[in-house]
Amino acid sequence: MSYKPQIMTAQKFDTLTQTRRAEEERVTALLRYKNESQRLFNAIKNERQMLTHGESNQHLIACEKDVEKDRHEALRRESIAKKEEDEKLKEKEKIEALQKLRIEREIQRICESSDELKELEKNIKIAYVNKERSAQHQESLLMKKIDRARDELIEQHMEEQRKNLIKSEELKESARREKLVAQKIELQNQMQEENEVSY
Repeated sequence: MSYKPQIMTAQKFDTLTQTRRAEEERVTALLRYKNESQRLFNAIKNERQMLTHGESNQHLIACEKDVEKDRHEALRRESIAKKEEDEKLKEKEKIEALQKLRIEREIQRICESSDELKELEKNIKIAYVNKERSAQHQESLLMKKIDRARDELIEQHMEEQRKNLIKSEELKESARREKLVAQKIELQNQMQEENEVSY
């Protein structure tokens, strides 16, 4: 007997909820940082375009480098955070799989050591065997019924053939008798004619 329970404890639910919220907050913070960096980059770009050709743009170049540096740093942090999250998720799945395996083994141990469950399993097996035997018995009865019906049809067919044969023989015999009577009458007529001629 194999059991595969689906268990969702309150602690597990709270843990999943906290993990989901932390992930959402991290993504929100990264998006906010990305948008702010993009805004600063666009502002510097616009300011640079407004400067005259004679002004120095060293400050703008430095700002652009800072923004680009911040952008790379944000991507690096996001990559590290995602990697850590993936590792945590894998570890969590591993722990859950081990817990599920322990639960299944415990259930199996309980089932194997429970006299009541053993008796129930025995009764189920007996019921299954009885069901199979009942099905076989019903199939045997049906086959016998089919065989009887087939034998009856064969007997009826043979009886009809026998009756038809007897009737055919009777008709032949009747025709033969009629023929003999006709021949006898004809012979008597010939003999009478010959006697009349002799007189």
